[in-house]
Amino acid sequence: MQKIRFSDNTVRAVLVAVSMGIAVTHASEGVVRKAYFGQTHQHTGWSFDANIYNVQLGPENAFKHARGDKVKHPWGYFAQLRKPLDFMVVSDHGEYLGVIKMMNNPDNPISLHPKAAAVRESGSDVDASTRAFYGLVASAASGGELDADKVLNFPGLRISNWNRMIDIVDEYNDPGTFTTLAGFEWSSQPYGMNLHRNIIFRDTEKLPRMPFTYFDSGDPQDLWKWMDKERDEGVTLLAIPHNGNLSQGLMFPDVVLGDISGEELGSESDEDNRPAIDNAYAIARMRNEKLTEIILVVLGDISGEELGSESDEDNRPAIDNAYAIARMRNEKLTEIIQTKGQSETHPVMTPYDEFAGFELWSKPTAGPGTVDPGSPNNYVREAFKRGMQFERQAGFSINPFKYGVVGGGDIHTSIVSHEEYAHSGEHNLKSATPTQRLLESESGEPSRIEQGTAGLSCVWAEENTRESIYDAMERKETWATSGPRIKVRIFGGYGYTEEMLNSRDWDKDGYANGVPMGGDLPTPSAEGEKPVFMIWAHKGPNSGNLDRIQMVKGWVDEAGKTHELITNVVWSDYPEVRTRSTGVSATDTDNEVIATYDWLPATGTAHVDIAEASYDNDMAGSRKLKTIWTDENFDKSLSAFYYLRVLEIPTPRWSTYDAKALDIIPPLDFPATIQERAWTSPIWYTPQDARG
Repeated sequence: MQKIRFSDNTVRAVLVAVSMGIAVTHASEGVVRKAYFGQTHQHTGWSFDANIYNVQLGPENAFKHARGDKVKHPWGYFAQLRKPLDFMVVSDHGEYLGVIKMMNNPDNPISLHPKAAAVRESGSDVDASTRAFYGLVASAASGGELDADKVLNFPGLRISNWNRMIDIVDEYNDPGTFTTLAGFEWSSQPYGMNLHRNIIFRDTEKLPRMPFTYFDSGDPQDLWKWMDKERDEGVTLLAIPHNGNLSQGLMFPDVVLGDISGEELGSESDEDNRPAIDNAYAIARMRNEKLTEIILVVLGDISGEELGSESDEDNRPAIDNAYAIARMRNEKLTEIIQTKGQSETHPVMTPYDEFAGFELWSKPTAGPGTVDPGSPNNYVREAFKRGMQFERQAGFSINPFKYGVVGGGDIHTSIVSHEEYAHSGEHNLKSATPTQRLLESESGEPSRIEQGTAGLSCVWAEENTRESIYDAMERKETWATSGPRIKVRIFGGYGYTEEMLNSRDWDKDGYANGVPMGGDLPTPSAEGEKPVFMIWAHKGPNSGNLDRIQMVKGWVDEAGKTHELITNVVWSDYPEVRTRSTGVSATDTDNEVIATYDWLPATGTAHVDIAEASYDNDMAGSRKLKTIWTDENFDKSLSAFYYLRVLEIPTPRWSTYDAKALDIIPPLDFPATIQERAWTSPIWYTPQDARG
């Protein structure tokens, strides 16, 4: 029998993790994990809000496009990726899954439905299509639950279409080459506020009879109960919340949603009769929801005051441990980027972060108006910090917001569209062509310049199979990109050296002597011992060189106040040497330091030709960056997280490519260039005595 040897650091990490109730997923010294790039949020003509805009192409088209085939866009032109993806989840809406498409078939009885004529007759008329869309979702957008049509929501129809979807998923699965995973989107949207989740399954051997939908319940806790029940039946699944930036304060709440019809669900409630979330909520959520597209949430005051049992000024009781446990059982990852913007942070929250203004979105998912950028809980970095605050409170045993990250698309055309130079729009009829994206607009809609290309979900996995890809998501060894195929790695431990980083098998040393992204650092064994991080990134094909790598650290001090550090840990000195500034402090209204950051001169855009929508990698940036970084200010008594943000040099944004195609100047209300980026899942540190 082969003997596997572990370092002292590995043994210590496992023992500490087990004692703290942390799941241990350690890679042995011989394990080799590769980078795989995929899409976990893709819509096709089986989604009602895609089909209404004349998308008749189904999951088959999406899988073909993702694996590299030349396929048709619903507008009629051809699309093909320069480099195929490794895996895909078609996450069509569970509500009316595949049903609206049936209305276009005169031989199908559904074509006789009273609403079918409006759908068919809308054709390529965007205004008529929009009226048909709101005819289906108006109740959800204006207030309350979505009313299900009894015919369109008939159980037999739901089961039949779900089974057909699974057949298609299995048909296109090619282990080792291109992996397809089954999934659907749960589309809760009370009062137009986004609470959507993508549900992903590890295999297709054991699956639910049909998707759980908004028609069944709009409350995430009911979704988690359904997931727990399916899990008890042998189904392996997770949920990925998305678009926190569009949830108007509901995605990372301090009170449970409750019955959105207004019925009281518990003895303690806020003014809207919504009981406080508790530890059971948190465990269920994090058990089922492993990934999420970062979400907008109002959690009350974030000044650092205790978050325990006291209510806020609106009489909303604080979340509790039962909520935290339920949430963490269901959610492990968060979708930090997609076509409707990024949810890492916002200039309103972090004005000292020079890269916080990246790809912002202002419109709700459905309905008129704008989203509130002022809520700190719209964004994942704040959720990370708030979660640590909750965990240190009396009565808490777990952090309710201990997420990893992925990227997503949410493109509703069956086309991935993650490449700036080949963006094909978010919705057919609305944004399928350069003219639609730059020269046309709809009343009540934001400028289409706000939409971005799709982000990507990326994993470190042993092989390109369903089991391996899913398991990487489960353990949070994931990262997100804004579209390019940037590779990035981070390992945290207490014994890494420059010699290890420069060795051929440095990744094996990383696993053997510490933890990868998504992992938990053990408590140091020696007094004064500080965590050391091995950091590495490589540019993707068909994209810009790397500009810099930043470490983002967050922590909670003895008084319960949150702090963050943003530091440039390694950068390109081409075309000229750059010197990092010393740390600068940002203070709150009490003149207390809440953030420390440094500054590095910008690369500039001399390598970019705006008129020609082109750039020259030979003029700026580096193909690869790597370094060792030690947290010299580490305090083993304080909870902390560490994640990387990798930035490319500026390159033309999709809108600049479109402007060249139209022979016009790029729009003036958005930058002509974009600094594409990647974000890693955090490495977490939790001292034993930080738990309540």
